[in-house]
Amino acid sequence: MELGEGLNILTGETGAGKSIIIGAVTLLLGGRASAEFIRTGEDVAEVTGIFDIMQNQGAIERLGALDIEPEDDGMLLIGREISVTGRNKCKINGRPVPLSALSSLGPYLIDIHGQHEHQSLFKTEKHIEFLDIYNKDELGELLDKVKVIYKRFSTIRKELRELLSNEKERAKREELLKFQIEEIDSLQLSIGEDRALENERRVLASSEKLFEFAVKAYQSISEGYAGSPALVDSLGALVKELESIVSIDERLIKKLDILEGIFYNLQELSHELRSYRDSLEFDSGRLNQIEERLHRISRLRVKYGDSVDAILKYREKIGREYEAITMNEDEIIHLTKEKEKAEAELLEAAQALSNSRQKAAERLEEEVMRELADLNMAKTIFAVKFSIEESPDGLSYGDKRIKVGPDGMDIVEFMISPNPGEELRPLVKIASGGELSRIMLALKTILASADNVPTLVFDEIDTGIGGRTADAVAMKLAALSRAHQVICITHLPQIAAMANAHYLIEKEMVGARTRTSLKSIDGALQIEELARMLGGRHVSETTRKQAQEMIDRALIYYNN
Repeated sequence: MELGEGLNILTGETGAGKSIIIGAVTLLLGGRASAEFIRTGEDVAEVTGIFDIMQNQGAIERLGALDIEPEDDGMLLIGREISVTGRNKCKINGRPVPLSALSSLGPYLIDIHGQHEHQSLFKTEKHIEFLDIYNKDELGELLDKVKVIYKRFSTIRKELRELLSNEKERAKREELLKFQIEEIDSLQLSIGEDRALENERRVLASSEKLFEFAVKAYQSISEGYAGSPALVDSLGALVKELESIVSIDERLIKKLDILEGIFYNLQELSHELRSYRDSLEFDSGRLNQIEERLHRISRLRVKYGDSVDAILKYREKIGREYEAITMNEDEIIHLTKEKEKAEAELLEAAQALSNSRQKAAERLEEEVMRELADLNMAKTIFAVKFSIEESPDGLSYGDKRIKVGPDGMDIVEFMISPNPGEELRPLVKIASGGELSRIMLALKTILASADNVPTLVFDEIDTGIGGRTADAVAMKLAALSRAHQVICITHLPQIAAMANAHYLIEKEMVGARTRTSLKSIDGALQIEELARMLGGRHVSETTRKQAQEMIDRALIYYNN
């Protein structure tokens, strides 16, 4: 398909394959793919689209975000391949990209209004989207501000809830840790203290035996014992004998040095034994103190570790935990203040956003009613209703608590009164199919200008309308096509006659294969197609004449 500027009309009998076109465009925009789209006997299906984005700043910026350079001539080539295995291959300007890239780029290229899209007006939550698109130039910064503050508020609230939800357990743990820390600290333990005390206890408990052993050892070295000479005297005599030998023969001089070293060490040992003997005394008071201290330590060892060193390591561990818990109390106080601050900022930003929306809603109401007047709904009153949702967990707003989200506080609903004297009622409850189609066309007409999407696709927007209304819809699409490329699939000759470019879709058998073909028609072929649309299978001169008159009226419109 090589589409032109202005209004591109696609017509054909039911079942000719017009949906293939919409399906192909949807695939290029990142829509759902299925192996069922692939022709029988083939392994893959390929779709390629060429877009001129020279003047499309939004698309250019989006490409930049995807780290893709646009071509110098402003042409953008998008390709997608689907296979029977379910695999997708997507490319932008020949570069492989993820499917999400097509999805993010698509809204800047084409706006598709499908056959049943007007039913989105039945979803009240979609109404605020329409309003925000309409007011995006003024709304963008306010909406972004609300989203940023809401994200920060939500993060703070989540952290605070997590801290508070564990408050009872935290308080119990804090009390236990505090008790354990105080119990350990009360002993003022030192590293290796238990080993030192146990050794001192052994010494005190055996002081009499140690004194006896020390006395005997000292006597053996210095005084002699049980009729034997003192070791130091015997060794001294041996030194003198060896000195006499060395004075004549120096070959034993090294052995003399060794023997002298032993002699001096033995003398030193004698002095130390005497000092050790004199230092020994039995102190029952000190022994009792040690026993009591070790008893208290043993009680802690049962609870906190096998040794004083292990107890002190445990004390260090719970100290860090206790510090973290007590810091949580400070954090709760800090987060509570931060939450209150973020809540106030969020309410202020949401209120500013709501004020902006309400001003925009007034303008939208006026524009929609002007568009509806052009679509033979001049007596219809269109209004935008604002409300808020109360919630126990919401933000304080006057004497209420209301729900505020990333899009603000507003609930927006479109209301209409189709006939004079009737009160405004929700659009979703009273609008007919034809009215919904026209309201959607009115919104699309308004939003297309606000959204700057270059190409608009309307798939059978003529559902539920005919007669004068069909003429009005045709004129509206023609007016819309002055500023946008419009692609419209239709069954109404009034709309088809307004085509700047008319394409006929037909189904035919080629051998054993069914094929759908598309061709550009004008002149006699276009008249014939319009006549078919007017008269069905029975095309007559009358219907051909009517078709020519429709084309003539379209030419007059465009020339004016």
